[in-house]
Amino acid sequence: MSGLEVRGVSVGRGGLPICRNIDIVAPRGEVTVLLGPNGAGKTTLLEAISGILPASGGAIALDGVAVERLRRERRARLGLAHVEQGRAVFPGLTVEENLMAVTRSRAVIERALDLFPRLAARRRAKAGLLSGGEQQMLVIARALAGAPTMLLVDEMSLGLAPIVVRTAMPVIRRLADEGVGVLLVEQFAALALEIGDRAYVLNHGEIVYAGTCTGLRDEVDILRGAYLTSPSSNGPRAES
Repeated sequence: MSGLEVRGVSVGRGGLPICRNIDIVAPRGEVTVLLGPNGAGKTTLLEAISGILPASGGAIALDGVAVERLRRERRARLGLAHVEQGRAVFPGLTVEENLMAVTRSRAVIERALDLFPRLAARRRAKAGLLSGGEQQMLVIARALAGAPTMLLVDEMSLGLAPIVVRTAMPVIRRLADEGVGVLLVEQFAALALEIGDRAYVLNHGEIVYAGTCTGLRDEVDILRGAYLTSPSSNGPRAES
């Protein structure tokens, strides 16, 4: 299969089981949305997929290649990019220099900037002087500068105003339309489901819904049970 396959994956932290028997398929050319309440295990699962944490069981394949035993750097070279929470930029470097830390290809850098016109306009500004939304754009652009085939995005909206999130979501859709696979963890459920193709809901470390984004929008009880927020919500936001 072209894309990401997670089969029967279990992951723990500190000796405690967090995710159990997870099955997820995230094809190239699609946005796969992973939703769930804070503490459900979403971040833990993404970290196991990208190699930050070891999986205690199951299989992970990228474009048909088994990667669950590979180091994180090797998974990245195979095309797996992980945008983690926290907007970790190099604050003393310019926007352009942040991208050059990943690639020297001018064509790749310009393509990444083309996705975010606000970044292109501030390409010579120090990353530490950017707004929170611009820093998030830079983190995504830097991941794209590595020319990934599969992009994991963990809470793109964390700490951002809804208007900024609405600006960034179409970029995620565009990436998928250009052939990149995207696995998007997001608390703004309505916005994520608008741009997504297939959806999963993770609760208490287990998948409780697997289907289309359109179908999930009709599953009111599942969404309510997962305590998902909307763009107008001011509820607590925490890493899971």
